[in-house]
Amino acid sequence: MASGPSEKGRTIRLSTELFLHIELVVYVALGILLSLTALLSLGSAALLLLEGMRDWSGTRAILDHRAHRFDPKRSRHHSEVIGNDLGGPRGS
Repeated sequence: MASGPSEKGRTIRLSTELFLHIELVVYVALGILLSLTALLSLGSAALLLLEGMRDWSGTRAILDHRAHRFDPKRSRHHSEVIGNDLGGPRGS
């Protein structure tokens, strides 16, 4: 078999087509992942909106799991706070 310019050109053309197909597959996969991420984000935002609308005038947001911030025993400004909250006992 003669390894002439026509065989070399054919190899280049095939490799170029192969890389174009690989690039297309990668772009399609990235597009699917980005679309899925966008849909999940929109769904999550919609659920948060519905939850907020249901509890529009309620006090759940005030008395939520973050209420420990207002607990004097857990406050960083309370005189009895010791341990890992401040890296050690007060006054040291």
